[in-house]
Formats: sequence, C-alpha cells, structure tokens
Amino acid sequence: MSTPDGGDVWLFGTLIALVGLVSGFVARERAIQKDKKDREDKLHDRITRVREDHNRDHAELRRELNEYKLQVQREYASVDHLKEVENRLVKAIDDLSTVVKDLANEIKNALADRK
Repeated sequence: MSTPDGGDVWLFGTLIALVGLVSGFVARERAIQKDKKDREDKLHDRITRVREDHNRDHAELRRELNEYKLQVQREYASVDHLKEVENRLVKAIDDLSTVVKDLANEIKNALADRK
C-alpha cells in the first residue's frame, strides 16, 4: 500500500510519533506513581518515628508519674506517722502535767498540815 507521494512514510512517521507520545505519557505516569510511592513511604516512615517517639515519651511520663505517686504515698505515710507521734507526745505531756499538779497539791497540803 505504498503511495507515490510517500503517504506510507507519513503514516509510519505519525505512528512512530504516536507511540513516542504514548511512551512519554506512560513514562511520565510511572514517574508520578514512583514519586507518589516514595512520598508515601517517607510519610509512613515519619509516622512510624513519631509513633515510636510518642510511645517512648508516654512510657517515660508514666514511669515518672508512678515514681511521683510512690513519693506522695511515702510522704503521706510519714505525715500520718508524725501526727501519731504528736498525739502520743501531747498525751504524755498532759499526763506529766497532771502528775506535776497532783504533786504540787500534795506538797501544798503537806506544808499546810505542818503549820
């Protein structure tokens, strides 16, 4: 099917140009898809790192909170103990005060009886 004016050459040239154009579009689409996948992989890696950092920070904060709770429990226990000791001391002082008052009254009465 050759034409004297070279129509086959034009047809083949057009086909080659179309194949080149389609190949260019396919290559461009592949490049776009590859770039998209690379960006998604980087984003996924970043999300993974952020999640790991968050989990590590959360675990550290949880540990610090637990240590603080233990410290508070120890301090409250010592405050309760101090209150107990204070109550015993107040009772002992009251008892001693009663003994001193009774002793003073006995001395006073003894001196009054001597007169």
